[in-house]
Amino acid sequence: MFQPTKIKLLVLVCFATLLLVHVPKSALSQENEHEFVFYFDNGKHSINHPDSISNIAHLLDSLEHDSKAVISYVEINSYTSPEGGVQYNSGLSEKRAASIYDVIVENSTINPASIVVKSNGIAWDQLQHMIAKYDVPFKEEVIDILRECPEEVWGKVSKSDRWRTLLNSRNKELMELRGGVPYNYLREHVYPHLRLTNLVVIYCTQNKMAAFEDTLKFDPIPVIPFSAVHNMGRGATDRREPFFAIKTNLLADVLTFANIEVEIPIKERWSISAEWMFPWWNTKDNRKYAQLLMGTIEAKYWFRTRKQTEVLTGHALGLHVSSGYYDFQWNKSGYQGEIVPMVGLSYSYAHKIGKHLRLEHSIAFGVLNTKYRKYRPNQDYSEFIWSNDGRTLWVGPTKAEVSLVWLINKRKRR
Repeated sequence: MFQPTKIKLLVLVCFATLLLVHVPKSALSQENEHEFVFYFDNGKHSINHPDSISNIAHLLDSLEHDSKAVISYVEINSYTSPEGGVQYNSGLSEKRAASIYDVIVENSTINPASIVVKSNGIAWDQLQHMIAKYDVPFKEEVIDILRECPEEVWGKVSKSDRWRTLLNSRNKELMELRGGVPYNYLREHVYPHLRLTNLVVIYCTQNKMAAFEDTLKFDPIPVIPFSAVHNMGRGATDRREPFFAIKTNLLADVLTFANIEVEIPIKERWSISAEWMFPWWNTKDNRKYAQLLMGTIEAKYWFRTRKQTEVLTGHALGLHVSSGYYDFQWNKSGYQGEIVPMVGLSYSYAHKIGKHLRLEHSIAFGVLNTKYRKYRPNQDYSEFIWSNDGRTLWVGPTKAEVSLVWLINKRKRR
Protein backbone atom coordinates (compact mmCIF):
# COMPACT_ATOMS: atom_id res chain seq x y z
CA MET A 1 0.00 0.00 0.00
CA PHE A 2 1.07 3.56 -0.70
CA GLN A 3 1.91 5.67 2.31
CA PRO A 4 0.07 9.03 2.67
CA THR A 5 3.31 11.00 2.20
CA LYS A 6 4.10 9.28 -1.09
CA ILE A 7 0.54 9.85 -2.32
CA LYS A 8 0.80 13.59 -1.62
CA LEU A 9 4.15 13.80 -3.45
CA LEU A 10 2.77 12.02 -6.51
CA VAL A 11 -0.23 14.37 -6.62
CA LEU A 12 2.05 17.41 -6.49
CA VAL A 13 4.25 16.12 -9.34
CA CYS A 14 1.23 15.46 -11.55
CA PHE A 15 -0.21 18.89 -10.81
CA ALA A 16 3.08 20.63 -11.66
CA THR A 17 3.35 18.67 -14.93
CA LEU A 18 -0.17 19.67 -15.99
CA LEU A 19 0.55 23.29 -15.12
CA LEU A 20 3.69 23.42 -17.27
CA VAL A 21 1.92 21.79 -20.20
CA HIS A 22 -0.83 24.43 -20.19
CA VAL A 23 1.48 27.48 -19.83
CA PRO A 24 1.22 29.52 -23.07
CA LYS A 25 4.44 29.92 -25.06
CA SER A 26 4.20 33.72 -24.89
CA ALA A 27 4.73 33.56 -21.12
CA LEU A 28 8.04 31.72 -21.40
CA SER A 29 11.15 33.86 -20.91
CA GLN A 30 13.41 34.62 -23.86
CA GLU A 31 17.15 34.98 -23.61
CA ASN A 32 18.61 38.27 -24.83
CA GLU A 33 22.09 39.72 -24.95
CA HIS A 34 23.55 43.22 -24.77
CA GLU A 35 27.16 43.95 -25.63
CA PHE A 36 29.03 47.09 -24.61
CA VAL A 37 32.53 48.13 -25.67
CA PHE A 38 34.55 50.54 -23.52
CA TYR A 39 37.58 52.22 -25.10
CA PHE A 40 40.64 53.45 -23.24
CA ASP A 41 43.45 55.89 -23.91
CA ASN A 42 46.92 54.46 -24.45
CA GLY A 43 48.34 53.20 -21.15
CA LYS A 44 45.20 54.20 -19.19
CA HIS A 45 42.62 52.09 -17.38
CA SER A 46 40.01 54.77 -16.74
CA ILE A 47 37.06 54.91 -19.17
CA ASN A 48 37.46 57.84 -21.58
CA HIS A 49 33.76 58.02 -22.57
CA PRO A 50 31.46 58.96 -19.62
CA ASP A 51 28.39 58.21 -21.74
CA SER A 52 29.39 54.56 -21.75
CA ILE A 53 29.07 54.41 -17.95
CA SER A 54 25.62 56.00 -18.03
CA ASN A 55 24.50 53.57 -20.75
CA ILE A 56 25.47 50.45 -18.82
CA ALA A 57 24.01 51.89 -15.60
CA HIS A 58 20.77 52.66 -17.45
CA LEU A 59 20.57 49.12 -18.83
CA LEU A 60 21.22 47.43 -15.49
CA ASP A 61 18.72 49.69 -13.71
CA SER A 62 16.06 49.02 -16.35
CA LEU A 63 16.55 45.27 -16.15
CA GLU A 64 16.45 45.21 -12.35
CA HIS A 65 13.18 47.16 -12.27
CA ASP A 66 11.59 44.95 -14.91
CA SER A 67 9.82 42.19 -13.00
CA LYS A 68 10.01 39.98 -16.09
CA ALA A 69 13.77 40.35 -16.58
CA VAL A 70 16.44 38.33 -14.81
CA ILE A 71 20.17 38.82 -15.48
CA SER A 72 21.63 35.35 -15.86
CA TYR A 73 25.22 36.00 -16.95
CA VAL A 74 27.73 38.87 -17.07
CA GLU A 75 31.16 38.52 -18.72
CA ILE A 76 33.99 41.04 -18.95
CA ASN A 77 36.77 40.58 -21.57
CA SER A 78 39.64 43.05 -21.39
CA TYR A 79 42.33 43.70 -24.03
CA THR A 80 45.29 46.00 -24.71
CA SER A 81 47.21 47.16 -27.78
CA PRO A 82 50.78 45.83 -28.34
CA GLU A 83 52.66 48.92 -27.05
CA GLY A 84 54.88 47.94 -24.15
CA GLY A 85 55.92 44.55 -22.82
CA VAL A 86 53.77 41.52 -22.15
CA GLN A 87 54.00 41.82 -18.38
CA TYR A 88 53.01 45.49 -18.47
CA ASN A 89 50.03 44.85 -20.78
CA SER A 90 48.89 41.92 -18.65
CA GLY A 91 48.66 44.24 -15.63
CA LEU A 92 47.00 46.99 -17.69
CA SER A 93 44.41 44.52 -18.99
CA GLU A 94 43.59 43.47 -15.41
CA LYS A 95 43.16 47.11 -14.34
CA ARG A 96 40.82 47.82 -17.27
CA ALA A 97 38.71 44.79 -16.45
CA ALA A 98 38.62 45.86 -12.78
CA SER A 99 37.41 49.35 -13.71
CA ILE A 100 34.43 47.89 -15.61
CA TYR A 101 33.80 45.43 -12.77
CA ASP A 102 33.61 48.35 -10.33
CA VAL A 103 31.12 50.16 -12.59
CA ILE A 104 28.80 47.12 -12.59
CA VAL A 105 29.04 46.56 -8.85
CA GLU A 106 28.48 50.25 -8.04
CA ASN A 107 25.51 50.68 -10.39
CA SER A 108 23.58 47.46 -9.79
CA THR A 109 22.62 44.87 -7.20
CA ILE A 110 24.08 42.01 -9.25
CA ASN A 111 25.84 39.42 -7.15
CA PRO A 112 29.59 40.02 -7.76
CA ALA A 113 30.17 36.28 -7.65
CA SER A 114 28.11 35.87 -10.84
CA ILE A 115 30.37 38.21 -12.87
CA VAL A 116 33.02 36.45 -14.97
CA VAL A 117 36.17 38.54 -15.54
CA LYS A 118 38.71 37.60 -18.25
CA SER A 119 41.92 39.60 -18.61
CA ASN A 120 43.30 38.66 -22.05
CA GLY A 121 46.35 40.95 -22.35
CA ILE A 122 47.49 41.98 -25.85
CA ALA A 123 44.84 41.49 -28.56
CA TRP A 124 47.15 39.77 -31.07
CA ASP A 125 44.39 37.73 -32.75
CA GLN A 126 42.17 40.78 -33.17
CA LEU A 127 45.14 42.70 -34.63
CA GLN A 128 45.70 40.03 -37.29
CA HIS A 129 42.03 40.13 -38.26
CA MET A 130 41.91 43.95 -38.44
CA ILE A 131 45.05 44.25 -40.57
CA ALA A 132 43.19 42.49 -43.38
CA LYS A 133 40.61 45.31 -43.32
CA TYR A 134 43.07 48.23 -43.39
CA ASP A 135 45.47 49.57 -46.01
CA VAL A 136 48.54 48.91 -43.85
CA PRO A 137 51.90 49.73 -45.54
CA PHE A 138 53.95 46.60 -46.27
CA LYS A 139 50.98 44.53 -45.12
CA GLU A 140 52.44 41.15 -46.11
CA GLU A 141 55.60 41.73 -44.08
CA VAL A 142 53.53 42.79 -41.05
CA ILE A 143 51.45 39.61 -41.31
CA ASP A 144 54.63 37.53 -41.57
CA ILE A 145 55.93 39.03 -38.32
CA LEU A 146 52.66 38.33 -36.50
CA ARG A 147 52.69 34.75 -37.80
CA GLU A 148 56.31 33.88 -37.15
CA CYS A 149 57.89 36.06 -34.46
CA PRO A 150 57.47 34.93 -30.84
CA GLU A 151 55.74 37.10 -28.28
CA GLU A 152 57.80 38.32 -25.33
CA VAL A 153 57.75 35.65 -22.61
CA TRP A 154 58.92 37.47 -19.51
CA GLY A 155 59.57 35.28 -16.49
CA LYS A 156 60.00 32.07 -18.50
CA VAL A 157 63.55 32.68 -19.65
CA SER A 158 66.82 33.16 -17.82
CA LYS A 159 68.17 36.65 -17.16
CA SER A 160 70.93 36.12 -19.69
CA ASP A 161 68.39 35.30 -22.42
CA ARG A 162 65.79 37.89 -21.49
CA TRP A 163 67.28 40.71 -23.61
CA ARG A 164 67.63 38.42 -26.62
CA THR A 165 63.97 37.46 -26.30
CA LEU A 166 63.00 41.13 -26.24
CA LEU A 167 64.94 41.81 -29.44
CA ASN A 168 63.13 38.97 -31.21
CA SER A 169 59.64 39.91 -30.00
CA ARG A 170 56.80 40.85 -32.33
CA ASN A 171 56.55 44.40 -31.06
CA LYS A 172 60.28 44.99 -31.57
CA GLU A 173 60.10 43.58 -35.11
CA LEU A 174 57.08 45.75 -35.94
CA MET A 175 58.82 48.89 -34.64
CA GLU A 176 61.93 48.26 -36.77
CA LEU A 177 60.13 47.11 -39.93
CA ARG A 178 60.73 49.54 -42.82
CA GLY A 179 61.96 52.30 -40.53
CA GLY A 180 58.74 52.25 -38.47
CA VAL A 181 56.40 53.21 -41.34
CA PRO A 182 53.93 50.29 -40.80
CA TYR A 183 54.21 50.64 -37.00
CA ASN A 184 53.28 54.34 -37.07
CA TYR A 185 50.27 53.53 -39.26
CA LEU A 186 49.15 50.79 -36.85
CA ARG A 187 49.49 53.08 -33.83
CA GLU A 188 47.39 55.78 -35.47
CA HIS A 189 44.68 53.77 -37.20
CA VAL A 190 44.49 50.26 -35.70
CA TYR A 191 45.81 50.18 -32.12
CA PRO A 192 43.07 52.51 -30.74
CA HIS A 193 40.53 49.79 -31.61
CA LEU A 194 42.41 47.26 -29.46
CA ARG A 195 42.46 49.30 -26.22
CA LEU A 196 39.08 48.06 -25.06
CA THR A 197 37.04 46.02 -22.63
CA ASN A 198 34.13 44.03 -23.98
CA LEU A 199 31.12 43.60 -21.65
CA VAL A 200 28.40 41.03 -22.36
CA VAL A 201 25.15 40.99 -20.35
CA ILE A 202 22.79 38.07 -20.91
CA TYR A 203 19.30 38.27 -19.40
CA CYS A 204 15.96 36.50 -19.65
CA THR A 205 12.78 38.47 -20.27
CA GLN A 206 9.43 38.09 -21.98
CA ASN A 207 10.04 41.08 -24.24
CA LYS A 208 13.23 42.20 -25.99
CA MET A 209 13.13 45.81 -24.73
CA ALA A 210 13.24 47.17 -28.28
CA ALA A 211 12.25 50.64 -27.10
CA PHE A 212 15.14 50.74 -24.65
CA GLU A 213 17.68 49.55 -27.23
CA ASP A 214 16.85 52.52 -29.44
CA THR A 215 17.89 54.93 -26.67
CA LEU A 216 21.41 53.52 -26.23
CA LYS A 217 24.36 55.52 -27.50
CA PHE A 218 27.37 53.47 -28.49
CA ASP A 219 30.92 54.52 -29.21
CA PRO A 220 31.26 55.44 -32.92
CA ILE A 221 34.53 53.49 -33.32
CA PRO A 222 33.80 50.27 -35.27
CA VAL A 223 34.49 47.02 -33.45
CA ILE A 224 35.64 43.77 -35.03
CA PRO A 225 33.44 40.96 -33.61
CA PHE A 226 35.50 38.70 -31.42
CA SER A 227 33.64 35.66 -32.70
CA ALA A 228 34.84 36.48 -36.24
CA VAL A 229 38.56 36.31 -35.47
CA HIS A 230 40.31 33.93 -37.84
CA ASN A 231 43.24 31.76 -36.91
CA MET A 232 45.87 32.78 -39.43
CA GLY A 233 48.21 29.97 -38.41
CA ARG A 234 51.88 29.86 -37.58
CA GLY A 235 54.84 28.17 -39.16
CA ALA A 236 57.58 28.58 -41.68
CA THR A 237 56.84 30.38 -44.96
CA ASP A 238 58.68 31.28 -48.14
CA ARG A 239 59.36 34.94 -48.86
CA ARG A 240 60.82 36.61 -51.92
CA GLU A 241 63.77 38.92 -51.35
CA PRO A 242 65.32 41.13 -54.08
CA PHE A 243 68.47 39.41 -55.35
CA PHE A 244 69.52 41.72 -58.19
CA ALA A 245 68.03 43.94 -60.90
CA ILE A 246 68.44 43.95 -64.68
CA LYS A 247 68.37 47.42 -66.26
CA THR A 248 68.43 48.98 -69.71
CA ASN A 249 68.84 52.64 -70.63
CA LEU A 250 65.79 53.52 -72.72
CA LEU A 251 67.46 56.66 -74.15
CA ALA A 252 70.33 54.56 -75.51
CA ASP A 253 67.85 51.96 -76.78
CA VAL A 254 66.10 54.66 -78.82
CA LEU A 255 69.47 55.42 -80.46
CA THR A 256 69.91 51.67 -81.07
CA PHE A 257 72.83 51.61 -78.64
CA ALA A 258 72.50 48.14 -77.16
CA ASN A 259 73.14 48.11 -73.41
CA ILE A 260 72.51 46.08 -70.29
CA GLU A 261 73.16 46.72 -66.60
CA VAL A 262 73.01 44.56 -63.47
CA GLU A 263 72.52 46.17 -60.06
CA ILE A 264 72.81 44.38 -56.71
CA PRO A 265 71.38 45.82 -53.43
CA ILE A 266 73.84 45.69 -50.52
CA LYS A 267 72.64 45.93 -46.92
CA GLU A 268 70.18 48.77 -46.21
CA ARG A 269 71.40 51.79 -48.19
CA TRP A 270 73.92 50.67 -50.79
CA SER A 271 73.94 49.12 -54.23
CA ILE A 272 76.57 48.37 -56.84
CA SER A 273 76.02 48.05 -60.58
CA ALA A 274 77.92 47.05 -63.70
CA GLU A 275 76.88 48.29 -67.17
CA TRP A 276 78.01 47.17 -70.61
CA MET A 277 77.29 49.17 -73.79
CA PHE A 278 78.03 47.58 -77.15
CA PRO A 279 76.44 49.23 -80.22
CA TRP A 280 78.05 48.21 -83.50
CA TRP A 281 76.46 49.28 -86.77
CA ASN A 282 77.19 51.01 -90.09
CA THR A 283 75.29 51.96 -93.22
CA LYS A 284 75.69 50.00 -96.45
CA ASP A 285 77.55 52.82 -98.17
CA ASN A 286 79.98 53.16 -95.24
CA ARG A 287 79.06 56.82 -94.77
CA LYS A 288 78.01 56.38 -91.13
CA TYR A 289 79.56 54.08 -88.58
CA ALA A 290 79.20 53.63 -84.82
CA GLN A 291 81.05 51.30 -82.50
CA LEU A 292 81.24 51.67 -78.74
CA LEU A 293 82.52 49.06 -76.31
CA MET A 294 82.32 50.62 -72.84
CA GLY A 295 81.97 49.25 -69.32
CA THR A 296 80.81 51.21 -66.24
CA ILE A 297 80.92 50.35 -62.55
CA GLU A 298 78.88 52.47 -60.15
CA ALA A 299 78.29 52.48 -56.39
CA LYS A 300 75.14 54.19 -55.06
CA TYR A 301 74.08 55.43 -51.65
CA TRP A 302 70.27 55.49 -51.23
CA PHE A 303 68.81 58.20 -49.02
CA ARG A 304 66.23 55.86 -47.44
CA THR A 305 66.82 52.37 -46.08
CA ARG A 306 65.15 49.23 -47.38
CA LYS A 307 63.03 49.27 -44.20
CA GLN A 308 61.69 52.73 -45.01
CA THR A 309 60.84 52.17 -48.67
CA GLU A 310 60.88 49.59 -51.43
CA VAL A 311 64.27 48.31 -52.54
CA LEU A 312 66.00 50.39 -55.27
CA THR A 313 63.46 53.22 -55.05
CA GLY A 314 63.82 56.83 -53.99
CA HIS A 315 66.77 59.19 -54.29
CA ALA A 316 70.43 58.14 -54.51
CA LEU A 317 73.90 59.55 -55.04
CA GLY A 318 76.48 57.55 -56.94
CA LEU A 319 80.08 57.43 -58.06
CA HIS A 320 80.80 55.81 -61.43
CA VAL A 321 83.95 54.89 -63.36
CA SER A 322 83.87 54.06 -67.08
CA SER A 323 86.37 52.90 -69.67
CA GLY A 324 86.21 51.61 -73.23
CA TYR A 325 86.81 52.06 -76.96
CA TYR A 326 84.87 53.95 -79.62
CA ASP A 327 84.83 54.52 -83.38
CA PHE A 328 82.37 57.08 -84.79
CA GLN A 329 82.13 58.31 -88.38
CA TRP A 330 79.59 60.72 -89.83
CA ASN A 331 79.99 61.31 -93.60
CA LYS A 332 83.32 63.11 -94.24
CA SER A 333 85.17 62.58 -90.94
CA GLY A 334 85.55 60.02 -88.18
CA TYR A 335 87.12 59.61 -84.75
CA GLN A 336 88.56 56.48 -83.24
CA GLY A 337 89.96 56.25 -79.72
CA GLU A 338 89.72 55.06 -76.14
CA ILE A 339 88.32 56.44 -72.90
CA VAL A 340 90.96 56.30 -70.13
CA PRO A 341 88.96 56.77 -67.93
CA MET A 342 85.69 58.66 -67.27
CA VAL A 343 84.80 59.46 -63.63
CA GLY A 344 81.66 61.22 -62.42
CA LEU A 345 79.15 61.81 -59.64
CA SER A 346 75.55 60.84 -60.38
CA TYR A 347 72.13 61.62 -58.98
CA SER A 348 69.30 59.11 -59.44
CA TYR A 349 65.62 58.90 -58.65
CA ALA A 350 63.69 55.65 -59.08
CA HIS A 351 60.00 54.99 -58.58
CA LYS A 352 57.85 51.88 -58.68
CA ILE A 353 55.76 51.21 -61.80
CA GLY A 354 54.91 47.56 -61.11
CA LYS A 355 55.38 44.80 -58.59
CA HIS A 356 58.84 43.98 -59.97
CA LEU A 357 59.43 47.03 -62.19
CA ARG A 358 61.04 50.42 -61.52
CA LEU A 359 61.71 53.46 -63.68
CA GLU A 360 64.97 55.21 -62.84
CA HIS A 361 66.09 58.68 -63.95
CA SER A 362 69.75 59.63 -63.52
CA ILE A 363 72.24 62.25 -64.61
CA ALA A 364 75.99 62.48 -63.95
CA PHE A 365 78.69 65.13 -64.11
CA GLY A 366 82.37 64.39 -64.19
CA VAL A 367 85.61 64.24 -66.15
CA LEU A 368 86.23 62.36 -69.42
CA ASN A 369 89.77 61.76 -70.65
CA THR A 370 90.13 60.39 -74.18
CA LYS A 371 92.90 59.80 -76.72
CA TYR A 372 91.63 59.88 -80.32
CA ARG A 373 92.72 59.52 -83.95
CA LYS A 374 90.94 61.51 -86.62
CA TYR A 375 90.49 60.02 -90.10
CA ARG A 376 88.81 60.84 -93.43
CA PRO A 377 87.32 58.45 -96.00
CA ASN A 378 88.29 58.50 -99.70
CA GLN A 379 85.82 59.48 -102.38
CA ASP A 380 84.02 56.15 -102.62
CA TYR A 381 84.33 55.32 -98.88
CA SER A 382 86.40 52.24 -99.62
CA GLU A 383 89.47 53.42 -97.68
CA PHE A 384 89.97 55.56 -94.54
CA ILE A 385 93.02 57.79 -94.22
CA TRP A 386 94.54 58.88 -90.91
CA SER A 387 94.58 62.66 -90.47
CA ASN A 388 95.88 63.49 -86.99
CA ASP A 389 95.61 62.40 -83.36
CA GLY A 390 95.09 64.21 -80.11
CA ARG A 391 93.82 64.12 -76.53
CA THR A 392 90.72 65.73 -75.03
CA LEU A 393 89.82 66.39 -71.39
CA TRP A 394 86.10 66.98 -71.00
CA VAL A 395 84.45 68.34 -67.84
CA GLY A 396 80.66 68.39 -67.78
CA PRO A 397 77.71 65.99 -68.15
CA THR A 398 78.95 62.43 -68.55
CA LYS A 399 75.75 60.43 -68.39
CA ALA A 400 71.99 60.78 -68.81
CA GLU A 401 69.72 57.77 -68.40
CA VAL A 402 66.08 56.81 -68.19
CA SER A 403 66.30 53.15 -67.25
CA LEU A 404 63.76 50.38 -67.03
CA VAL A 405 64.55 48.22 -63.98
CA TRP A 406 63.38 44.62 -63.54
CA LEU A 407 63.84 43.11 -60.08
CA ILE A 408 64.86 39.47 -59.89
CA ASN A 409 63.83 37.92 -56.58
CA LYS A 410 65.00 34.88 -54.69
CA ARG A 411 63.09 32.74 -52.23
CA LYS A 412 64.05 33.02 -48.59
CA ARG A 413 62.89 30.51 -46.02
CA ARG A 414 61.60 32.04 -42.78
